[in-house]
Amino acid sequence: MKNQEKARSVIASFTVLMLTLCTVTMIGLLAIIPFFLSQDALTEAMEKSTFSSNVYDEWLAKSKDIATQYGVDEEVVEGIVPQTKMEADIRLTLQETSLDEDPFIDTLALSQELRRRLVVFMESQELTLTSEVQAGIDELVDLITDDYIRSATIPYYDLFLSARSRIDIPSRNLSIILFLLIVSLAYFLNRLLPRRRWYRSLTTVSLSAGWIYFLIPGYLYVEGFYDRIQIRPYSIQRLAALLFENGLVKLIGVGFVLVLVGSILMYLVLSKKETVA
Repeated sequence: MKNQEKARSVIASFTVLMLTLCTVTMIGLLAIIPFFLSQDALTEAMEKSTFSSNVYDEWLAKSKDIATQYGVDEEVVEGIVPQTKMEADIRLTLQETSLDEDPFIDTLALSQELRRRLVVFMESQELTLTSEVQAGIDELVDLITDDYIRSATIPYYDLFLSARSRIDIPSRNLSIILFLLIVSLAYFLNRLLPRRRWYRSLTTVSLSAGWIYFLIPGYLYVEGFYDRIQIRPYSIQRLAALLFENGLVKLIGVGFVLVLVGSILMYLVLSKKETVA
């Protein structure tokens, strides 16, 4: 009889461990897309990291460098495009790329205004608009407009979408399998243990999973590894860092909820025990 009870306890402990691992894994899989790789998560990180403003500043600084290399004053490209225009183009990129479409960035107004300013600058320098000078103007306009398109279409965004598409279906399918396994293990425990011990086991699973998601993401959040990610340009580095930070905060919230649920279950189990006593 004692051997049977011991065996039952060992099996129950192993089942609780497996139930905890399955729960932690399932929650992690379910959290990957909405917390780290969803459009909403990306948009939230972009807003918090002032992504559009950083991209605009980087593009403008690079455009000034290019102009200087061609012997043109920086003032020629200063404010050549309003920041609101780049913000609108970035939103367009997000929308159309998410729909598997090639985003079209309209640079006609930019190229026309830049060409006009360059002609005025050349005339102010008393330079004759020879074919060589005109060719230089065309080359400078092409370089700056091409770099605008690259900046507005968000570097690495295609990798972000590719990672999401590759993870989405496998994580969903595996989550379903884990859910069925969790239900089966919980039912097995229910048949193996008395009702009170079964409730206590569920409490252990909830508390264990909760503390895992509260402490590990909490440590990573405090440690701040995401701020040391080496990605260039700076706008992308800040975007990636905020994406990780926001995801970790949400995981900490999940952990807090699980600990709270486990604590309530524990209170109910203990209260019931005292009432019976």
